[in-house]
Amino acid sequence: MTLWTLATLLIWAATLGALIVTATKWALFAAVAYWALHLGTHLAVRAIGRRT
Repeated sequence: MTLWTLATLLIWAATLGALIVTATKWALFAAVAYWALHLGTHLAVRAIGRRT
């Protein structure tokens, strides 16, 4: 295995790692945003239900 091949593999690994981290962060953000929206809607519906 040449040094060039090793360097290329390391660059690929770093790129893939960064993509996976970014995707994970976005997935977590989306999950939290969805949960917050769901909870907010649920609480709003309950509050409106109590008022009427």
